[in-house]
Amino acid sequence: MTRLARLVLGSTCAALALFGAAANAQPLEVKRGVASVMRKAADALSGGDPAAMDEVEGKLSRLIDGRRATAYERSILLDLRGRIRATRGDVPGALADFDAALALDVPEDGSRAATRLIATQLLGAIGRNDALVAFYEAHADGYGWSLVDVAPTIAQAYAATGRPDEGLALLTRTAEEQETGGAPLHAYRFVMLLQMGRLEEARAALADYERAVPGPSAAIAPARAATEGFGADTPKPRLREAAVAFLTADTAWRARNSDATPRLRVPPEGFERCLKGPTGTVQTVRMVFDVDAEGMPRDVTVTESTDGCFDPYAVASVQRWRYDPAIRDGEPALREGIETQIKFEIAPPNFGR
Repeated sequence: MTRLARLVLGSTCAALALFGAAANAQPLEVKRGVASVMRKAADALSGGDPAAMDEVEGKLSRLIDGRRATAYERSILLDLRGRIRATRGDVPGALADFDAALALDVPEDGSRAATRLIATQLLGAIGRNDALVAFYEAHADGYGWSLVDVAPTIAQAYAATGRPDEGLALLTRTAEEQETGGAPLHAYRFVMLLQMGRLEEARAALADYERAVPGPSAAIAPARAATEGFGADTPKPRLREAAVAFLTADTAWRARNSDATPRLRVPPEGFERCLKGPTGTVQTVRMVFDVDAEGMPRDVTVTESTDGCFDPYAVASVQRWRYDPAIRDGEPALREGIETQIKFEIAPPNFGR
């Protein structure tokens, strides 16, 4: 299996679940056709059979060109055809399909983020750095959940096009927006800064990594020891060697350790009595809590609030959230000190009618 085929297959399993949810909202006769082709596309991608991919690409094209598919379904079908084409090495055709899918006027949701994800990964894999930066800047507001997965790829493209500070800013901003899971982004930021010889900033990034990592990472001590001995005259090969050693240690540590990850979000309920003030007013409740080894939030505490009326509703919402628990040395473990916030916006009286 080629590198492009592995890349496409790796990102397609999650995408198919999102596409399935989208297809379920469509008329039955169309949904059946879309679901059937989706299954065949998944089989063709995993099997790597050229004949099967030829057949599936033809079916996708007929559905795309036909009149029964909605715009939403057509965006999914274009994405799938793009994945088939990328697997077969037709990168221009794949990128054209991804662009066409994103150009359709359909609601933004997880399936659209999946299209941006695979397009970004594809551009990164073939080294089209200028095109990758342009694509990201055209779609920056629509990555949603997928940005954390591709921020390092985008940052690398910014660095390769002579704009490393914009890539570093993206890594910092994306890491700070993560409730959990920001440590790998700080790790990549540390590596970029170290290789550039910006040692003070690298040490600050390492400190951010240490604060964000869910437990005592084995990568921290040797990285700190190495950087403390570096200076302005440290040769670039030595810096690169330290960066590779850090990444190797971090990767090995993360193979048996991971952060708690959100699995279920329950929105606040019953707070209507608190809805006072002019339309558009936003009230924010910030909280900190732990997640136990069963994935249950514990000890939810309000740390800051713009209107205390909303506090109990925000806390009750978080208490109903569920997580995949943190893993320490291969076993589920307590994750302490997760920070989050819930915003309540006062909408017009006829909002949603």
